[in-house]
Amino acid sequence: MHVAQKLASRVFAAVDAWVLGRRGRPRFKGYRQLDTVEGKSNGIGIRWREDHVEWFGLTLPAVIDPHDPVIADARSSRVTYVRLVRRKMKSRDRFFVQLVCEGVPLDLGPSTVAVVGEEAAFLELFCEEVVRQHRTIRRLQRKLERQRRANNPDHSLPDGRLKPGPTRWVKSNRQRQTQDQLAELWRREAAHRKRLQGQLVGPPRPGARPGHQDGKALVSRVPTAIRQVGECAGAGVIRRDPSP
Repeated sequence: MHVAQKLASRVFAAVDAWVLGRRGRPRFKGYRQLDTVEGKSNGIGIRWREDHVEWFGLTLPAVIDPHDPVIADARSSRVTYVRLVRRKMKSRDRFFVQLVCEGVPLDLGPSTVAVVGEEAAFLELFCEEVVRQHRTIRRLQRKLERQRRANNPDHSLPDGRLKPGPTRWVKSNRQRQTQDQLAELWRREAAHRKRLQGQLVGPPRPGARPGHQDGKALVSRVPTAIRQVGECAGAGVIRRDPSP
C-alpha cells in the first residue's frame, strides 16, 4: 500500500509539473520500464534491517562490503526510507538497494554543489571528471537508427519521417546488441557520476581538517543522500560487480 502511494505521489508530481509548464508531458511506464520502487518510511513497506531488505514477507539479503567506509557510514545513519533499483549491466539485470539517510543540507546546481553546515560551508564543482564519449555514442545512435529503419521499412514516409499512429516495431538480434552497447555506455557514465557524487558525500579522508573543502568533512552525512549499500535479488544473492 505504501509503495503504491509513493508511486501515485510520483505520478501526481509529474502531471502537476506538466500542467504548470515546468516539465514535459509525462510518459507511460510500459513493460519492464519501471526500474525503481520505494517506500514512504523505513518503518513500513520496504524496510532495511541490518543486512537485508524486508518487503511483504520477502527477505532480500544484500551483498555488503564490510570495509567500505561509505557503506559503514550509511548503515550507522538513520534511514528515512529505502529504494529498490534495477539496473541493466552488460545485458543482465542487477538489483540494488539504496538507503536514503539524514544529514546536512545541500544545494545542487547544474554544475556546482553548495554545502552548508553548522561550522562551515563550501562550493564544489559537480562531477568535473565526467567525460562523455560523444563520438562513440553518435556512431552507435546512427547505427541503431539504420537498423531500426531496415527492420521496419513500412514505418517510414517517402521523405524519411516516421508514419503517425501506433506501430509495432520489429527488432533484430543485431539491433538488440547495438541497443545493449549504447545502454552500457550510458550506464557507465551514470555509474562514474554516482561514484564522484559518493566521493563528495563520503566520510572525510584521514588527516583532513574539519570543515575543509579538500576533506569534504561537512558532507559526511547528507540529507536524502542515496548510499548504495548492496545488491539483492528476490531469489537470493547476486554477485556484486565492482566494475563501473
